[in-house]
Amino acid sequence: MRLAVITIIKDEDIFLPVWYNYYKKQVPETDIFIYDNDSKIKIPGEYKNFTPIHSGFEFDHIWLRQTLYKIMAYQLLFYDYVLCVDADEIVIPDPRKYKNIVDYVNKNKGKETIYSTGYEVFGKKADTPINFNTALFAQRHYWTKLKNFFKPVISSIPIKKMYSDYHCESVAPRVIFGTFKPYRLCNVVQ
Repeated sequence: MRLAVITIIKDEDIFLPVWYNYYKKQVPETDIFIYDNDSKIKIPGEYKNFTPIHSGFEFDHIWLRQTLYKIMAYQLLFYDYVLCVDADEIVIPDPRKYKNIVDYVNKNKGKETIYSTGYEVFGKKADTPINFNTALFAQRHYWTKLKNFFKPVISSIPIKKMYSDYHCESVAPRVIFGTFKPYRLCNVVQ
């Protein structure tokens, strides 16, 4: 089973290195694809598959949805599944059940699309600023589930609707880190 990991970014100088370092432990670096939508700042780091794309807009959800659909359709010519999340989101399989994301997908092969549940992780005012060079979960201990925030994250078919407001049986929780404002840095798969 081959799994591609993709994201579209814009000015993600803080989250992209964290995102990339996490996913390169899950899949080979050659299977990670970053599409940069006109970032105005220098994106730190070296990435194997870094492709500039151009929307012409600051933010256009319709363009984003259509572009992700086309990218997924293309990647699925070469891969069995595509994991597609924002650069501030990380999909985490339950470590008691799965070795990693590939193990999770292998054990859930019959599902065309796996949805995630969002979780936000917050810090308290007394917490030190988050250090992206050390274990993130150890730094933040306050979680909240995001109601009605279910999102397809892993699929064997191109997805037209990237967000959903309904609950699905196949749920991969997504955890989000924050200091005072929430970060979308974690999707957890059960």
